[in-house]
Order: sequence, then C-alpha cells, then structure tokens
Amino acid sequence: MTTKKILAGSKVREPIVDSTIVLSDGRSIAYADFGPTDARPLLYLHGHPGSRLDLGRDDLVAPLVDAGYRLIGLDRPGFGGTRFVPGRTITDWAQDVDEVANRLQLERFALLSLSAGGLFALACAARFPGRLNGVCLMSPVAPSDMPGWRRSWRRDIRVLIAINRRAPALGRALLRANARGMRTQSGAVKGFSKLLGSQVDDETLRSHPDWTLRVAQEANKQGPAAFVEHARRQLDWPLGFRLEDVDIPVVLLHGDADNLVPISHSRFMAERLPKARLEEISGHGHAPTARVLGRIAEVLSG
Repeated sequence: MTTKKILAGSKVREPIVDSTIVLSDGRSIAYADFGPTDARPLLYLHGHPGSRLDLGRDDLVAPLVDAGYRLIGLDRPGFGGTRFVPGRTITDWAQDVDEVANRLQLERFALLSLSAGGLFALACAARFPGRLNGVCLMSPVAPSDMPGWRRSWRRDIRVLIAINRRAPALGRALLRANARGMRTQSGAVKGFSKLLGSQVDDETLRSHPDWTLRVAQEANKQGPAAFVEHARRQLDWPLGFRLEDVDIPVVLLHGDADNLVPISHSRFMAERLPKARLEEISGHGHAPTARVLGRIAEVLSG
C-alpha cells in the first residue's frame, strides 16, 4: 500500500490520505480517506461517472465528520485512479470492497452510494450483510427490470445509452470530446449542468466551480472505456442477487427535483427491498449537497 498525505483545503476538501491498495490478484484500488482514523468508517461508492473524490468538499464532509464518521471514497475500475478491467460484474465489485475493507482493517462499516453506485452498494449488502452498520443510497439507479425503465429516462439520456450500446466507438469519441470541453471550471460547470439538467443542480455547480472541475477531472481521468462499457451493459448486466434478498435496512434518499435519475427508480426499489425506507427530498436535485449529507449523517447515527 502506498500513501500520500495531503493538507486540507478550504472549499475543496483534500483527503487526509490519498492512496492505493493492492488486492490479492495484483490489481490496485484507489481510495481517498477523509478521516479521522478513529471514527466510524463510511465507505462511499460513486456514480457513473464519478470517483473517490466526489464528496471532497468542506460542506459535504463536515456533517459526516461532525457525526463521528470517517469518509472513505473508493474508485471503481476505469474511474479516477483504479485501472480499467473489462468484463467486471456488479458482484465482482462487492468482492473488491470486501477485500479493501479487510486491508484497511475495517471489521464493520457503513455504505453510502450515489446514483449508479446504488446497485454496487446493494451487491455488498447481499454479499456481506453482517459487516454493515448501515446502507444509504442517494438517487439510486434501478435495475433494468423495472417496468418502464427505458422510458423513464430523458430523451437525451436514452440516445446516449443507445449510442454506447450500438456504436461504442462513436460513444467513446463523443465522450472524449465532452471531456475536452470540461478542462476548465466554466467548461466543467457547463458540461455537468447539461448532464444533470435541472436549475437546482446548475446552481449547486455554479456555487462550487473548483469542486466541479475536480470531479470532472477525476471522472474522466482514464478516458471513456469504463463509462461506455457500463452504458452498454445497463440493460443486461446481471445483478448476481435479487433485491428481495437484501435483508438489511436500506435508506434511499431522492430529490423530487432530480432531472437525471427519475425518482420512480427509488420508488421501485423501495417496494422491492424488504427493509427499505425512502425519503423524498423536496426541491433537491441530483448533485450532493450539505443538506442531504446532513440528513445522511442523522440517518446513520440513528
């Protein structure tokens, strides 16, 4: 394990430790540890795209740290600092998380996910429920067997999924062009604002341009290969578990102003998960905010 210590910033919150863990098969998983090390561990599983640094902003980390949590973000293969490996499954990632937790000597921990990271978090809940102290899903994407899954997305997102599925080379070219346009603060704000597609999210991004740029840089760091593979496989990616078999409490938080992932996804999952509780957050979009992180700190603290 290699370790690099970084000083904390003011607006953008730098990790206390930004590092990698080498797994038993030789692959490395990048992680960011926002400390303190003696607090209760909370592993963050990012969306699509995203990275370990998504929540690295003072106002996002502070509610969790104040509630006694140690936030640890993990990069999935192909995002941030974790090398892309084609053909990985959702349950493969659960195995990686299990091993990372062992290497970090975390006997028990809680899980927090954003967007497409939700199914990866639920795979962990299905695989090792006895290790988890809590599971919170922010604006999760439902599995594709949800009735009306295709029609639930905005038209431009449906087109993007279709391009990546039927013409992956074109999809990669479009994503590279998009990434080139997000190399400045203004470009990153514009690009993510177009993706999220709501006024409330646009205001969040414009209020934190330095954070938005870093999120874009880490998400696009390795190019579009992982993004395109995920988009290609969304409709037929095997879960490796059933939602009905996730037999531990799961809290879903979804803003009613989310214009990227429809709130119908959380409603469907809340009906299928045996011990789920859905909180619909009035006026909240898709991007994480201090408001929703404060609520998550309350939920996890019981």
